[in-house]
Amino acid sequence: MKGISPAQLVSTKQLIVLRFFYLFLFSLMAACGGGGSDLEPTPDPIANIAPTANAGIDQTVNEQTAVQLSGIGTDVDGTIMGYSWTQTSGTSVVLNNANTANASFTSADIAADETLIFLLTVTDDDGATGSDQVNINLLNVSSSVANSDEFSASVNFEINSSSPWTVDRFDGTSRAMSIDANMTKLGWLVLVPDTPPAGTNLGWFEDTYGPFVYQNVSGNFVVATKLRVVSRNDINVQPASTNFNAGGLVIRDPSGAHNGNENWVMYNMGAQVSATAGNSYAREIKKTVNSISNMFLTDQENIEEHLLVCRIDEQFYFYYWDDIADSWQEETFYNNAALNGTNLTTRIANGTSITPEIGNNLPAVGATTPISFSFDSNNNFFIANQLQVGVIAHNWSSEGDTRAEFDYVRFAASIPATQNDCLSEFANLGNE
Repeated sequence: MKGISPAQLVSTKQLIVLRFFYLFLFSLMAACGGGGSDLEPTPDPIANIAPTANAGIDQTVNEQTAVQLSGIGTDVDGTIMGYSWTQTSGTSVVLNNANTANASFTSADIAADETLIFLLTVTDDDGATGSDQVNINLLNVSSSVANSDEFSASVNFEINSSSPWTVDRFDGTSRAMSIDANMTKLGWLVLVPDTPPAGTNLGWFEDTYGPFVYQNVSGNFVVATKLRVVSRNDINVQPASTNFNAGGLVIRDPSGAHNGNENWVMYNMGAQVSATAGNSYAREIKKTVNSISNMFLTDQENIEEHLLVCRIDEQFYFYYWDDIADSWQEETFYNNAALNGTNLTTRIANGTSITPEIGNNLPAVGATTPISFSFDSNNNFFIANQLQVGVIAHNWSSEGDTRAEFDYVRFAASIPATQNDCLSEFANLGNE
């Protein structure tokens, strides 16, 4: 250390310390994978996933009725903080509880059927939104009384239709050999359907159909007829065939095109498969939804009968005249149960897939339940406000032997409001 001053000695020591410090720091950085340029970047924040909205299923309701809108919001990475219902189309209504999942309103008085559209928007805890809409099909239920007809005027329907009746010619033909009033039989409409070629069908089932003479009827109504379904070769006996040769009433949604979109009900009688051995004559009540048909058949004793159909909103009721009781009898499902001293069993044909109102309420052995049809939104079955209401006759197969005779078709002048009104105007019709 000779010749080195104290100040120089301190500076040299500092340099040595600093050298060892940097060497140590460098070794640490090398052990960690390099210099400052290799440090891990700060991760980006996770993006929010927008919520989804479900405004519920479309509904069909009558005018001036309460309607419930039920929505659901879902947020997979957070919480739904808000709901908002708005109307985007149709006659304006007042929405109650529009800022909740379940809103409501009372439908307006409308002049014609229309669709109201409502938008549900949900908001999550990050402010993101999702939307969905629902259609409310609103029915104008103002009713119109159709024209009763005693068939006292002579009309050949094959040549010209006579107001108020229309002959259905969907495929360009009437599908009938003859249709006339007061000609083949005085005071009666007589309908003789075509006999279908072998291997084909011309009966009312699902998308197939036969001749149909109808009026357009809106809203609730009661229609009644007196008819005979007989052999075209001998008008004093029932048709010889037992392969669904019948006549009666059909009530049909006119929007159908016999292509998977048929909706109608039928009430007829004739020679058709029976649940009772040796009996081939029965009344048939049939419901068709989106071209799927369910039918119910109960023994019929006579070739002449009175039939009545009553519409109350989306419900259809069926009655026939019981000669023994001398009164109307509501169509009933019999499970080996007695009527006027005779045990009856109603036959189910083609299942109950579109008639849960019957399939879910079948009676026990020895018991009965009434038969009525419902086109209700709970089952997603809908029927129009304006329907075609008229008479039919059909031969299901080439074995056809049907002639249907109608003494009259009468519509109640008073519009029914409940089932209790169905028979009031025609209480004694069977005694005329």
